Amino acid sequence: MSRVEELEYEQEKWNRMMDRGIEDFIRDHPDTFLRRVRRGIPPHYRWRVWKAAAELELRVIPGAFERLRNKKNNWTNLIKIDVPRTFPGVNEFTPEMQQQLEHILNAYANLNQDVGYCQGMNFIAGLLLLVPEASVDEAFWMFVYLMEYDGLNGFFKDRFPLLRKYLRALDMLLEQRIPELRDHFTKENVEPAVYLHQWFLTLFVNCLPIPTVFVLWDAIICDGLPVILSITASLLNVLKGVLLTMGFEDIVRFFKTMKTGDEDCDATVIGQLLVKRSHRMDIPGPVLQSLIYSQDNGEEDEDWVSRIQRFTGEFFGFHHDPS
Repeated sequence: MSRVEELEYEQEKWNRMMDRGIEDFIRDHPDTFLRRVRRGIPPHYRWRVWKAAAELELRVIPGAFERLRNKKNNWTNLIKIDVPRTFPGVNEFTPEMQQQLEHILNAYANLNQDVGYCQGMNFIAGLLLLVPEASVDEAFWMFVYLMEYDGLNGFFKDRFPLLRKYLRALDMLLEQRIPELRDHFTKENVEPAVYLHQWFLTLFVNCLPIPTVFVLWDAIICDGLPVILSITASLLNVLKGVLLTMGFEDIVRFFKTMKTGDEDCDATVIGQLLVKRSHRMDIPGPVLQSLIYSQDNGEEDEDWVSRIQRFTGEFFGFHHDPS
């Protein structure tokens, strides 16, 4: 089967899934759905599929975004400074999108004042606005989903508790799966801060071409945040042969140039290959167990709905019943 025939065949599968109702398909055939996601979601279906995978319609609180976005908070001025620095070379990120991004970030800082705003969040929220068909209101609630339900807020809380867990988990994974590269990084003093902080805090937005990132996010949104470990390990495994020949300065320079991509390569196909390879990069149980996050006071984390109820209740003075 040629590449064109393969794409047409996959497109027809997605057409049938969407015609049937993607929400029903995800519920009835979750394993088949994830297999197809790993082969790539057609761009014109991406936002609908992301919303279905996140069950976004169940998470929206009508009117909340409009009331949250305009109230000033401790992070409002920092957000205003960072927004123009987001996607400076991307023509598609219009001044209107910059204004929408400011609203999303300010609204979230009001919604969850335990997290507020931290650099890196601007690129995550900004990428959501770049997805075709995404409205600003839906992008806000998808951002809330990633932060509050998928657990991403632990990357940005004081002292970055979940980020540190992911850094340790990746180190464990590299030790087991790519020990020679881990040893080389240790020898060359390539610390996680050199590359992983930006990779994880922006979910790859600041390290790879946007078309590649979209495909990686298909897996992240549909399969969960821990998949970033296998994606990162797969990426490093692909680059291993080159990285093993480099010293510290060349490695740092190489990582900084990956975002521009190679004009002779299809960035979308690269993303699809990374996701396929990541599925083969099995994450051992102890590594996954190390990601379990609870608050520093030892209490259980509230579930997503309880947190949203608490934050919106405090802000608006009402109790939201999602039912």
